[in-house]
Amino acid sequence: MVGISRPKLALGVGALLLVLIGLRLAVFNAPPPVSPRERIQAMFLEGKQAFEAKDVDGLLALVADDFEWNGMDKQRLRLQLVQFFKNVNRPRAQYKEPLQIEVFGSTAIARTEVRIAWDESGPSPQRYGPMEVEFRKEQGRRWGIFPYEEWKVIRVRGLDWETILGL
Repeated sequence: MVGISRPKLALGVGALLLVLIGLRLAVFNAPPPVSPRERIQAMFLEGKQAFEAKDVDGLLALVADDFEWNGMDKQRLRLQLVQFFKNVNRPRAQYKEPLQIEVFGSTAIARTEVRIAWDESGPSPQRYGPMEVEFRKEQGRRWGIFPYEEWKVIRVRGLDWETILGL
């Protein structure tokens, strides 16, 4: 009978223990769930920070794949943001708090007044107006194993891209 050497056996047991410890930490040390209202408020702050940092990927991480804003989809939004950020200096965003948030199970709507501005010579480099943002709770799996839920922006109404660009 062919036996397994002690070093190989110890290495195998050690690897198995590491995998089990990792699984335990991943499953049982998950952060406590956050209420939809708290998550949506955090998403507004994340979006504001990403906008002011000209972080297109950070903004698009908040948006669902089937996003829609006055006929603009996620890919078109990416192109518009890249072009916009190339042409403006120091973009800034403000929104009126508290947000008006209504949650309907796995969807939510947030309403607020938004003001964006940037440094530029020329007429009125600021835009403002009401905005309504619709969210959806999406299901996913991390590493194909661990289920999770996240809120994504699926639709924006109100302040439109043409107004922002001054068209």
